[in-house]
Amino acid sequence: MKRAIFIFSMLAILIGCCVGEEIFLKTNLNKLQLKAENFKTLVVNSENVNSSEVKAKLKNLTTFWNKTENYFCLVVNHINMEEVGEQLTKIETLSNLNDKDNLLIELDLLIYYSYSYEHIIVPTLQNIL
Repeated sequence: MKRAIFIFSMLAILIGCCVGEEIFLKTNLNKLQLKAENFKTLVVNSENVNSSEVKAKLKNLTTFWNKTENYFCLVVNHINMEEVGEQLTKIETLSNLNDKDNLLIELDLLIYYSYSYEHIIVPTLQNIL
């Protein structure tokens, strides 16, 4: 009887961890998407995408992603995390070059990644074990 209770308890803990990870992932991906959309609104309304306001907002977005990525790498496959970092690097470079049109294209890709990752990046039982 004790063995069955122990097994059930362990299974309940694993299920709880999986649900917690899923909530964490979805919440942070939604935050990334919201921050990217707010940044896009700023870029659309700006004449100069190399301004200090744009750079500050981009730094905020990059800082958020770097902190989030550290936790994501504990839960999901590292390979999936590279694309967002690459997009942020491209966005920063295009901002420095004041290339608004291409920056908007890269921002749209970043928003797409943040939306599509909800369906691609899921916690795995392997990461818990």
